[in-house]
Amino acid sequence: MGKLAVQMRLNGVVIDDRTISVRRTVMLGDVSGAKVVFPGPPVRVRRVDGGLDVGCVVLHEGESLTLREAAVEVTLSHTARRWTDSASGPRDSAAR
Repeated sequence: MGKLAVQMRLNGVVIDDRTISVRRTVMLGDVSGAKVVFPGPPVRVRRVDGGLDVGCVVLHEGESLTLREAAVEVTLSHTARRWTDSASGPRDSAAR
């Protein structure tokens, strides 16, 4: 499964853009211990079968959700898994 991309914009200008791993549960927003801090209510993101549960909405790979609070927009995207994300990496039978 992919990771969670978080892009924050203030008045349409990107002010933060990062990708985080979600192994179990992470908190976002205006809450102590948040991985990404932004105004508005806290958002819990947890990994579930088939996607990422973002505040009761399941995002599958390639899907996004945008949160708005006044002049701030936060887009949460479930990135597509790449082959480089696997623990063992690519297998090359010719290297044996």
